[in-house]
Amino acid sequence: MREALTTARDSARADSALRTCSEAALLRLAEAARQPLAVVVAPAGFGKSTMLRAFAARHGAVLLDLAVGTPAFRDVVRLLCESLRDVAPGARLAFTSAYTRAAERGGQTTSLARWLARYLQDTNVTVIVDGVDRLGEETRAFAEFAEALVGHAPGLHLVVAARHDAGLPVPRWFADELTAMPVGADDLRWGISEARSQARQSMLAHDEASLEQIVRAANGRPFDIMYALHTGKHVSAADDPGTALFRSLTRDERAYVLETCLFETIDEPVLTAAGLVAHPLLDGGSRLRELIVCRHGNGGYRYDDELRASAQAHLRANWAAYARVARRTVDALVSAGRVREALELARGASLLDRVSHVIHEHGLELEDRGDIDAIDAALDALPDDVDDAVVMLLRATRESRLGRTDTSEAWFRHAVANAGSRAVAAEAAYRLGREIVRRERSDAVELLEPYANDESLGVAQRCAIGSVLAEAYLIARRPDDARRALRAVLERAEQLDVAARAHVFARASYVEFYGGDRAKARDYAMMGASLAEEANLYVIAIGSYSVLYNIAYEDAGPLEALVYLERLGECSIRAGNVDFHLYALTGAYEAHVERGDVAALERLDHSLREFDVHYGAASALQGLLPCRALVIAWSGAFASAYELLAASGFQQQADPDREALRWAEIALYAAAAGMIKPAEDALRSFAAAFESDGGSSQYAERGAIVARLAASLVGAVPAAPGDSARTGRMASLARAVETVIRR
Repeated sequence: MREALTTARDSARADSALRTCSEAALLRLAEAARQPLAVVVAPAGFGKSTMLRAFAARHGAVLLDLAVGTPAFRDVVRLLCESLRDVAPGARLAFTSAYTRAAERGGQTTSLARWLARYLQDTNVTVIVDGVDRLGEETRAFAEFAEALVGHAPGLHLVVAARHDAGLPVPRWFADELTAMPVGADDLRWGISEARSQARQSMLAHDEASLEQIVRAANGRPFDIMYALHTGKHVSAADDPGTALFRSLTRDERAYVLETCLFETIDEPVLTAAGLVAHPLLDGGSRLRELIVCRHGNGGYRYDDELRASAQAHLRANWAAYARVARRTVDALVSAGRVREALELARGASLLDRVSHVIHEHGLELEDRGDIDAIDAALDALPDDVDDAVVMLLRATRESRLGRTDTSEAWFRHAVANAGSRAVAAEAAYRLGREIVRRERSDAVELLEPYANDESLGVAQRCAIGSVLAEAYLIARRPDDARRALRAVLERAEQLDVAARAHVFARASYVEFYGGDRAKARDYAMMGASLAEEANLYVIAIGSYSVLYNIAYEDAGPLEALVYLERLGECSIRAGNVDFHLYALTGAYEAHVERGDVAALERLDHSLREFDVHYGAASALQGLLPCRALVIAWSGAFASAYELLAASGFQQQADPDREALRWAEIALYAAAAGMIKPAEDALRSFAAAFESDGGSSQYAERGAIVARLAASLVGAVPAAPGDSARTGRMASLARAVETVIRR
């Protein structure tokens, strides 16, 4: 689906003399658009799109036109995010991630609407979506999305236009007071006044009698009236406007339209790149110009949608001619910088050589822009044995995104081995290194070291590689090398753009946090979060806020931790990252339990139940069991707290340190309830898990403190008090336990 959106500014320039449309129809639409949803339904030829352009220009609305190609529901949501770039720039960047996660979890229409509405909380904007009927069976999905979106974004007004209302639940929308009566064909019909105005505007001489005859013969259909005024011929009501227009072109006009009909917009750059000159029909030299073309964007033209569709169908009937025109159009679009449009045309025309070439030259750039859906569609069109390193690299990235780690690593290594340039090999190594580091493998060091100081690479690429290498050194237990690599990157950070610096500082915060320098980790995380939000890189911001939350929770307590959790949750919503949104909610629940804030817990319980309904998070919410057990224990119901938590001890925890903490908590509740045998069994399980972990993390350390208290309650010899060098809240917990044991 090629780009098909027009802002109000572009709409105002759409025609130097906008085609006449009924003023009464515009007023009807303006009144209907006061409701959250407005519906326009009229067959082809009634001037629906002309009216919508006029409405957009008059009211400052955003116009999405789906009339070209075969759009899907995904395309509409992407275009909507693109159209809102001035008021919600982050939506466009986060779209692919949000859509993928919504599709994976089901219920994508509602969850996507809730996600996008978050960007529009304080925004008043009207968006027009024309050609919704082109969605076919997915019209119903769009209708569900639209209804949920206006429900969660009260400042948004949607105008939905189609040739028919199949798939649109207009009666229910009307009954629920979401919409007024649709604007229809009867509202758009022309009378003698509109015909007279058009004749005068086009400087066509017609007497009143002939105008009345034309209007009567056309039964008010605007296209028929326009056609008769310009050609002196009548069109049957059953005639398709595009076919009628194409049939009426001169031989020269028809040849030019066939050469240029694959361009969505025709302007000087693409004409020059294609070796063509502007035709007289673009400059007013055609008797049908007002029917054939309209201005579009800044200095461009667009063919009438019906004519363009008819011309493309005629062109496809001769495959050799179609392939020739498609190749020239693709090459011209690339030269003019309209790369996504070129890639989609090449894929649609099955020009695999052009698909491969565009991917090789511009695939990484498209991916960085967020056009991942176009990349994925192009990769599907190419055979698996394409011997191109960039194609392999993009396949590897897709496999990684889908969680297929083994396959992605194989593709990454193929890309490194087959790269035609050092820069492509370095990019493949960098992306593979990120994946390896996420899996906490140290072999990323040997992969990345050859590129980190390669002067043939650009500064931005070396900094990106160096920041991941620093993380890899830390995993390999080489902290001095990690800090040295980090210093080298930070010395060049000012040369980077905002997005690259956000990545660098976010990684630096991880290195210092897990390397033990919490003050530096906090400073770097603050910088990373600020830069990431400035660049609308919400996933990167999530990582920085996660570091800040962990530092605050251990050093400052739950009140400060909640501040960072709130930002983490907001960024998760904007990124469409359901997992981190849940992480923020459960973290907040834990913090409020520690504060004993019952009212806050009740609000969070409601939010968590709603989250489970929409995202099926019941299994993930098992992580809240320790908090819920503690709340139960507040009333002294220790046996109930034990029963709630006991079964989770036998479930595989993520790591031995977390397993040790869970068994310690189970032992404590059993001991407090006087259940000696279960408490002793749980303490043995704690000891086994603690020994396996080696007591290396805060979870294991906390577990040891809790287990010491549990052991004292059952009369066992508690473990040694532990390290007196503890600081922060862990030290406070240890002192509290020692006080309880002494008394």
